[in-house]
Amino acid sequence: MIKAGYDPKAFVSYLGKLKATQATGSGGFTATHPQAADRIAKLEAKVKLAPAVTVPKARTTRFKAAVLDVE
Repeated sequence: MIKAGYDPKAFVSYLGKLKATQATGSGGFTATHPQAADRIAKLEAKVKLAPAVTVPKARTTRFKAAVLDVE
C-alpha cells in the first residue's frame, strides 16, 4: 500500500469501521477473510513504523470528482 502511495493508517481506520459492523458468524465475508479485529492487531504495529505517505493530488482530485458524481 505504501509503495502504491496509499496511507496504511487509512486502511486501519477502514478496518475499524468494518469491525463495528462485522457479524461474528461464519458465512459470507467472514468465511474467506479474517476478522477485522485480527487484521487490525496485525497491522497496527507495522503501521506505526511506516513512513509518512503523501497522497498525490491527482488521486485526491479524482476521488472528490467521483464522490460528487455519485451524490
